Order: sequence, then C-alpha cells, then structure tokens
Amino acid sequence: MDKVEIAPFDNLLVYKKGYTPGFVRALISEKKLGGLRIFSILKDQKLETIDFLNEYDFLEKLDITSNSDFNFSFLNSLVNLKKLSINVEGSMKIDLGGIKKLEHLSIKWRKNIKGVENCI
Repeated sequence: MDKVEIAPFDNLLVYKKGYTPGFVRALISEKKLGGLRIFSILKDQKLETIDFLNEYDFLEKLDITSNSDFNFSFLNSLVNLKKLSINVEGSMKIDLGGIKKLEHLSIKWRKNIKGVENCI
C-alpha cells in the first residue's frame, strides 16, 4: 500500500483507494488522528462514489473535497460525526438530520440541504 498521508489541518488521514474501514479505524486510533479526508480531485484518486463511507460510523471528523457531486445518503450512518466539511459543488441532496452530534459544519451551499436545525 502507498505511503500514508496525513493532512496537516485537523490532523486527518487522507483516504486512498483500497483503504478498508478496519485499516482506517486502526490508523486513526494508533496515530491519534482527528478523522478522514476525502480528496477526490486528482485523476489517480478520483472516486465515482463515496457510498463506502456507510461503514465508517466511527468517524468524528470528515472532510470531503471533490469536483464531482455524490449521493450523500451515507451521512445518516455517521452517527458519531462532530465535524463535517463538504467542499463539493452540485445539486444532490444533503440531509444532516441523522447526525445528532454534529458541532461544526463547513459546506459549499446548495439548495438541497436539510436537517441543519437538528445539529448542535
């Protein structure tokens, strides 16, 4: 597997294709990282979907930067999320209603954002 990359801001593990939930959970715990960063802009790390995040319910911080819009329904599975950053232009619905522990939100605004009133 490629060398592990840590984003300097928020001490986040930069996701690479092929990472498993178990690997990510162990690395976050071992290195005392804040969470996960998805950077899906560069051709070699471009992702068609980020639905795999359904299995990352242990995340407390998530940062997503992409030039592709995604289905964000996986957010309902991230029940421990406290900090979320979504830097993605698009029109897909983003529902934050299931993330009851969310304290910090940074998002590129779109018309289809629901559930902000449920966040801490």
